[in-house]
Amino acid sequence: MFSFRFVRLVVSAFGVASAIGCSSSSDAASASPTDANATSGDGSSDGSSDGSSDGSSDGGGDATSTNSDTHTSGGPIDDGPRDGKVPFPPPVGLISCQQPLFVDAPLAWADVAVSPEAGMDALRDAINGSDREKPTRITAAPGVYQGQCLYVEDHLRSEAAPLLIRGGTGENAPGAVQIDCSDGNGQAFAFVHSSWIGVEGFTFGPDGAGGSHYGDTGIKVSGRPYMPNDRQHFGKWEASHHFVLRNNVMRNLHRGPDGDANPDHYESACCDGAKANQTEWIWYIGNTISRVARHGIDNVGVHHAAACNNIFYDLVGEGQGIESKGGSYDILFEANRMDRVFHRGLMMGGEGTNSNFMWPADFPTEAYGVVARNNVIVNASDGGLGFYGCWNCTATHNSIWFTPGYTITDARDFIRAYPSVLEGGVFDEWGAATRAGEVLTNQDCTIINNVFGAAAGNATCPLDAAGDGQGTVRFTIENNRFYNGGDPLPNCGEGPTSILGFADAGATLTEPPGLANEGGFPDPKADLTPVASSPLVAAGKAHPANPVADAAGKPRPAAGAIGALEP
Repeated sequence: MFSFRFVRLVVSAFGVASAIGCSSSSDAASASPTDANATSGDGSSDGSSDGSSDGSSDGGGDATSTNSDTHTSGGPIDDGPRDGKVPFPPPVGLISCQQPLFVDAPLAWADVAVSPEAGMDALRDAINGSDREKPTRITAAPGVYQGQCLYVEDHLRSEAAPLLIRGGTGENAPGAVQIDCSDGNGQAFAFVHSSWIGVEGFTFGPDGAGGSHYGDTGIKVSGRPYMPNDRQHFGKWEASHHFVLRNNVMRNLHRGPDGDANPDHYESACCDGAKANQTEWIWYIGNTISRVARHGIDNVGVHHAAACNNIFYDLVGEGQGIESKGGSYDILFEANRMDRVFHRGLMMGGEGTNSNFMWPADFPTEAYGVVARNNVIVNASDGGLGFYGCWNCTATHNSIWFTPGYTITDARDFIRAYPSVLEGGVFDEWGAATRAGEVLTNQDCTIINNVFGAAAGNATCPLDAAGDGQGTVRFTIENNRFYNGGDPLPNCGEGPTSILGFADAGATLTEPPGLANEGGFPDPKADLTPVASSPLVAAGKAHPANPVADAAGKPRPAAGAIGALEP
């Protein structure tokens, strides 16, 4: 069992499933007593190079050392190589958006100031020169930081001595502290096998004027593959852990017009806003992400992650708003706002990871114990909610909406649910993938208390699911509200692959759901707050994963409003 030593932790626990390829444990099961609670071909972009071409490492730390640390749940984290296996089902419900964070602790911070005149070297030198036994706060003065991008490896700290790297005062101020670096090998800020670090208040990518753009990911946090040339160590990573990415701006991260020169769809798939792989305990809070060529936030093999109060808009790349896949578990998507996503808004699980980058490599599903709640998702073409190889995942109190005039794509789906098929290939990390072609179903997922709507009556599919049923194994869909401009919902699929196959899915409204502003495209911005007379008000049903407050922080009554917002 877990012994929680931090009183600040907000805990709720969910999830059960059968054991496949992992050891079983009654302790793990008792930590998860109730049911509840991301697209790329995961090649080298989802792995982590050893950084030899990324520029300067900050040194320190032996690749084979085993430095024990303590994480938020009270157990030890081993900084040496690990296969990531835990008793199955894995512990979930341990991370939240409300718990105080280590970067805000009242510590005796050693303050270091840097200025843009010295460029990226100023940040690099400040990190390299910091004392890892002392809590250190590096503050970057406003301006543009140029030079070689930041690569940090083996920077292992502790809760008593974290590192906070902040732009200005750490506020979300687009362009105030601008990173304009070069030779980043795929990312502007890269952290490999590092821990207890916060990054806040930076802007990655130009303002887009005149078509300006930056062709790398904003921030990447990753583990390091252990002895990747030796298959005896297949799937072992030296993980990163304890990161806070807060109040950053990631914008125009793409490589210019594609061959079709379509500004409404970047197809290069080069760049995420933020990305983590083989990482534990990471919070993404209050970031603003727009016009990236791939995912807004991408998680692969990530354990205990929370994406809270982020703003996404114009995500027109070949990716999702947020995804978590590749053996991810204990994932929370809460109170995020998305306006316009070319593919899916929230991806619970993901498509086609390969075993080289799954962590653990034998994890039976893409993701386990993902909770999505209080999210507002507007104009996400391929579905506001996506389930792809997710077990015991829950979507509750979300608002999914298509505004009048949003017709630039053919699809306007509410939910998509498909199994993930693991990919093969040969990689720098341990060579050929195993498990190629293995099908990972969705199962034991719940969709409850959400509102789904297409104001103009042009919804294409309320539930687009695999025809063989592998996308909806033991699904519970209940007490939602649907609106299609007053028209009946389109019927797509049969039986469990159709919304009509779920008798308790919820009512289809014939009158508008009573929202403050249904919005338009591209303007005005939708306000999905229900008015007092809305049929959504006081219509929610109890569920263990329900939020105690709405997306705006307003407390919810016992019978809360369906959707992300209270009146």
